[in-house]
Amino acid sequence: MRVIGDYCAIIASAHELRIARSPWSAPPLHFAHFDGQTVISSVPRVLLAAGLPAELDKVRLADNLHFNLLDRRRGWYRDCHRVAGGSVVKITPDGGVKVNDFYDPRECPDIRLARDEDYVEATEALLAEATAKALAGSHRPGIMLSGGLDSPIVAAEAMRQHPDRPLHSFTFAPCDAWQDNLPDGYMGDEREFVRAFAAMHPALVAQFTQNPDTHFDSRLTELFTAMGTAPNHLCNFYVYHGAWAAAREARCDLMLTADFGNQTFSNEGRWAYVEYLLTGRWQQLWLALRDRPGDNRPTWQKLASLSLLRVLPGPVRRAVRHARHPQRSTINHLISLLPAAERAAADSRATMDGAQIDHEYATTRQESCAFEYYWRDCEGAEVQQGFEQVYGIRQVDVPAYRPLAEFCAGLPTDQFIRDGQSRWLARRMAKGKLPEMQRRNTQIGWHNADWHERLTPRLAEFRAEADRIAARPDLAELVDPDQLRALLDEWPERAPTASEGWMPLAAGLTRGLLTSRFISYATGRND
Repeated sequence: MRVIGDYCAIIASAHELRIARSPWSAPPLHFAHFDGQTVISSVPRVLLAAGLPAELDKVRLADNLHFNLLDRRRGWYRDCHRVAGGSVVKITPDGGVKVNDFYDPRECPDIRLARDEDYVEATEALLAEATAKALAGSHRPGIMLSGGLDSPIVAAEAMRQHPDRPLHSFTFAPCDAWQDNLPDGYMGDEREFVRAFAAMHPALVAQFTQNPDTHFDSRLTELFTAMGTAPNHLCNFYVYHGAWAAAREARCDLMLTADFGNQTFSNEGRWAYVEYLLTGRWQQLWLALRDRPGDNRPTWQKLASLSLLRVLPGPVRRAVRHARHPQRSTINHLISLLPAAERAAADSRATMDGAQIDHEYATTRQESCAFEYYWRDCEGAEVQQGFEQVYGIRQVDVPAYRPLAEFCAGLPTDQFIRDGQSRWLARRMAKGKLPEMQRRNTQIGWHNADWHERLTPRLAEFRAEADRIAARPDLAELVDPDQLRALLDEWPERAPTASEGWMPLAAGLTRGLLTSRFISYATGRND
């Protein structure tokens, strides 16, 4: 028998405790054995209240700063552990622990159907099932709505199932001062698409927020308290505060999202650049490269970078890339404010954990599926639970429904990218449900597009914070104040578009400050 759901479980017997979390999507679960007792909870604060010393795990903090979240079992406090999704942990009375990963996303079976139309129909049926289960028990649902493909498809399905009930939608937009300076292929303001979608669906009650008084550190103390953790991507979620606040004001009892849409039915199939090369599908490869959204390089150059180079051994790839782009670094290094000594150790752990993010795509469908599965388990559940506690509304990520996720994981590549058209499955699902300009749009939404406009007025405040960090050894050994000051001293007048320019500022600076704030919170200091 197999239980399908979003759950964690604790089963106690005289001989052991058995705890587990469901695969793909599950509430968080933390545990610790101390003073002759085992304490298990969905939030670490219960463990601390039961007597676990509030001593932060410095390795966990350093890995978090280095963009390595793939150690799914390490807790944020010393001797505190986390149950990974799709695993069972057995704990004996003396504190002995045995872990069994009962789920491997690479083992999802291949799905092969007779016609292209059959794939669309089967995916839509599973999406309908997932949406119905998500809506069960809700009387006033809302949805986090973008101008892309996945969340509007989910919204259209929710309205199809309940045509006589309004669906409240919530969309964030950049501030008025935003200079619209983004890399090619991205969009920062999605309101035009959402308004066109709303005009097509009268049951949709569309609401917009520009988060005028919201910043990357807004309500952090409340989220720290609710979550007990501070994953580095938490500073990206500030744009959601306005949407959640509006949902609470609208008296919604459910927030639907399609966060996992890009990894399921709206997948780009980026591994096709290697798969089509190795299987001799030259025309499909050429079209996929030629029409790749947001990439204006010559097709031959894309072929060399995305296909030929990717089949070479890792050390060779890195050597070639370094020769061609000597200034380019891994994403881990671009956003890490760790001091040099800590960075070297964190680098080794990231390599061992497979968490070095080196501007590369997976080379196979199975590899891509596994990466997305494990990356989703990088405390996304803690962030979701934190927002649910702060705003008092239940959230469901519809595409993370296990049967739908497993089905999409087994689909052939050419269902995701065909004749150069990316997200081919989602675009076919969207026909008749989304406006054509939206259905055909290939731009990708940029969540914190106005980061430069929001951070620039606060530079003096951040300089003072760098001084405070320098004065505290427990902070300075993890967040290098000199690196922080250098970023502030070299602050550009406009937002850079190259990753080497914007990542250290928009991501590195904010993650460093986020971590220092969490350490102060956890240690009870407010200086």
